[in-house]
Amino acid sequence: MIKIDTHGLKILDASLELCNKIEDAYYLGHEFVKVVHGFNNGTVIQKYIRSGEINSKLRIFDSNVEVFVYDAQDPGVTILKFGKKKWINNWNE
Repeated sequence: MIKIDTHGLKILDASLELCNKIEDAYYLGHEFVKVVHGFNNGTVIQKYIRSGEINSKLRIFDSNVEVFVYDAQDPGVTILKFGKKKWINNWNE
């Protein structure tokens, strides 16, 4: 598992760092990425990651790379897992 530490980064810098390193981890065959963002000053980055907004930025770099929150129990760390989201069609229910 690769670890990315975004302590002290502004959201724009953190976004670029995350996208580059997540893409690298994907192509190196990692299954998980551990993002250390902190929980006092890192809440903006935490929300950016946990809301899924990061995937819209990842699609700019490569449409095949997509991550989902795997573990968010630690408020200062988010573990992401690579994969494709399975869409459920609830319109016919």
